[in-house]
Amino acid sequence: MANEWAELPAGLNEAARGLVGALRAAKDAAGLSLAQLATHTHYSRASWERWLNGKRLVTPSALTGFARLTGLDGAALGALLERAALDGGPPPRAEAAPIAAPEAPAPRPNPSAAAAPATARAIAQLPLAVSDFTGRATQIETMLNALPRSGSGAAGQTPVVVVCGGGGVGKTTLAVHVAHQAAQHYPDGALYVDLRGVDANPRDPADVLASWLSALGEAPETVPASLDDRANRFRTLVRDKALLVLLDNAHDAAQIRPLIPASGRGALIVTSRAQLAHLPAAARIQLEPMTYSESLALLENVAGAHRIGREPKAAATVLDACAGLPLALRICAARLETRPSWSVQTLAERISNEHRRLDELSVGDLATRSSFDMSYALLSEEAEPAAISAARAFRLLGLTTFPDIGLQAAAALFGADLERAEFALETLVDVHLLESPSPERYRFHDLIALYAGERGATEPEEEQRAAISRLCSWYVYGCELAIGRLNVVQPFEAAGDLALRTPELEFADSAAALAWLDAEAAALTAVSRLAERHALHEIAAFHPNIMYPYADLRGRWDEFAETCAIALRAARTLGAENAEATALNGLGWVHYRKNETDPAMARFSQALEIFERVGRPIGEAMTLELMAHAASSAGDGERALDLQRRALDKTRLGADRHVVLVATGNLALDYAKMGRHREFFELSEEVVPEARSRSLTYIVAPMLEAAGELHLELGRVQEAVDALTESVELFTALGNQPSLADALEFLGNAYAAAGEQDRAVASWTEAVALFDACDPRRAEDLRERMPGSGSAAHRRS
Repeated sequence: MANEWAELPAGLNEAARGLVGALRAAKDAAGLSLAQLATHTHYSRASWERWLNGKRLVTPSALTGFARLTGLDGAALGALLERAALDGGPPPRAEAAPIAAPEAPAPRPNPSAAAAPATARAIAQLPLAVSDFTGRATQIETMLNALPRSGSGAAGQTPVVVVCGGGGVGKTTLAVHVAHQAAQHYPDGALYVDLRGVDANPRDPADVLASWLSALGEAPETVPASLDDRANRFRTLVRDKALLVLLDNAHDAAQIRPLIPASGRGALIVTSRAQLAHLPAAARIQLEPMTYSESLALLENVAGAHRIGREPKAAATVLDACAGLPLALRICAARLETRPSWSVQTLAERISNEHRRLDELSVGDLATRSSFDMSYALLSEEAEPAAISAARAFRLLGLTTFPDIGLQAAAALFGADLERAEFALETLVDVHLLESPSPERYRFHDLIALYAGERGATEPEEEQRAAISRLCSWYVYGCELAIGRLNVVQPFEAAGDLALRTPELEFADSAAALAWLDAEAAALTAVSRLAERHALHEIAAFHPNIMYPYADLRGRWDEFAETCAIALRAARTLGAENAEATALNGLGWVHYRKNETDPAMARFSQALEIFERVGRPIGEAMTLELMAHAASSAGDGERALDLQRRALDKTRLGADRHVVLVATGNLALDYAKMGRHREFFELSEEVVPEARSRSLTYIVAPMLEAAGELHLELGRVQEAVDALTESVELFTALGNQPSLADALEFLGNAYAAAGEQDRAVASWTEAVALFDACDPRRAEDLRERMPGSGSAAHRRS
């Protein structure tokens, strides 16, 4: 790489030449480009080009970063830099030029210098920057580009950069890091103050101004008494100064405004847990948790890359537990650094326990819980009648285990109307204790969720139970309402008193109802867990009855199995035999869908025995139908037909006509599976026209699918294509993905028989994509039998 370098300037002293030579050799040995140097050290490519070609001496902070990056001896390089400077090397700069920042113009004269008190040297109040700062390259570049060089701002206007974010996300560390990089462009120095915005008593801006005036040379006896006079005096003193001001940990915009200098030569950086939306800013950084790669780099930089690299799985566990929060990552790294006998796995095991995680994330004067405590202390406990305070809203949200929550669900949890609930939620967003990933949806950061759970546990037990009861009851209502808008088999029991019908829900059509169910799918499972945890046994026992049609549509068998297991325990606690039998049927249905016939039949038999004992014919009919499906799947067609006939007889004892149609259709489907064409088509002619007239699509669709298969067996290819095409359209409209996958596979078979190979492959490909989600074994089976897989057979065995 020798051709990359220009000749060193004539007159460069021996120490400077030795320093440049060492830097060049280390860069080449590490295989680093100038662009990579800029990325990893946060100094511009142009700066590194000047330093490595001897045009200027490298700055001490850049040299430190270079040594850390390349593994050189930083102390030896630093000594070489000192000798080069003493021997008259090229003129150094206090700091390197920031990425993408323009060259600074020469300082202009200060016409009012004689009027201002003189200071012996530039003010230097910035805190020490961390030596192992990691990541945040995009944010650093944005901030540096928003901070103009001294003298380049508009007259009377101070550029403001605001960094907002939750506790522990690294606002102060980033701001101090950027301030040190930018400080060279503000020759009159830097002012700093921690405004203690999250303390019970934030700093009074009048006190801050008194301190600053003193630092600027004002005699104590001449400092004005009032806040306004102090602010005016401050602005007068600094109006022509090139000062950088860092206001850390601000409470709100009102605390900040008196501290803003009116100087086009200066700049202001502000950090806060509040949004500070009313503060005009040249740049606004919403600081989020670190990315996985940034988190890993931080852990490696502090704890040692070799140590972390030896245990990648344990390191991944630690990173997941810290969830991108720099404070938590630094605590973990510090614990490893101060405990050389620990493996990374030791730390991973200690913080994997959610109940102990916040306790483990503490070392020295750093503690994640303490950081959250300060944000929580900002919340008001006061609320108007019928409203809810932000503090109580935070605690109640901590009782839930949802990945996120919608506005209406939160309102039910709070027992408040939508307007008051939204106000409380948005207050939590403003102080970064809650995130809003989309309008009217809210979620916790993982570690804040644990903290909120601790706070929620402090609510009186009766209040906890009442809030969770409202939430679960509202979800029962929402689920029942949404299922009611879908063209599917309806639950045979209504929710009744178990449903809380406020806030009201409304679905314009079945698509909107299905979209709501999809958005709330995780919550629907969590409802069962919450109900069980808070001894809401009736809701826990009833919930699967409402949830079943949706689980069947989307093939969500594992979640449904969990709700049924919870329901079974709740029903037995209550002594509710109907609910117990329904839960057993649900568990059996999951076994059936997973092709586990024997355990499915065992569950169904238990349910049938209960329904027969309590005298519930509709329950018996439902169970017999489920048993018929399992028998048919196991290849016992005659038993399946017998069970379906018994089910049909039970439904005729008083069930609604549409239930009779379902039972009749199921009997026809079993005839189809046995290849008994005549019996199927006779029952189909009885069922399909009436089901069409009643818009019972969930009956018509499977009947058309079965008809298509039988037409194909009989050689009636066009009739098969027509029937299967319509069944695909109906299953698509229903959103029934498992059944849609079946119909698409059979439509592909029909197209293949018709000689339309391209259409056949397109249908099979769609089917495989759906089977991948709901039945991976079917997906693999079909994939192997598609053209090009070595098999010409495309029918399912």
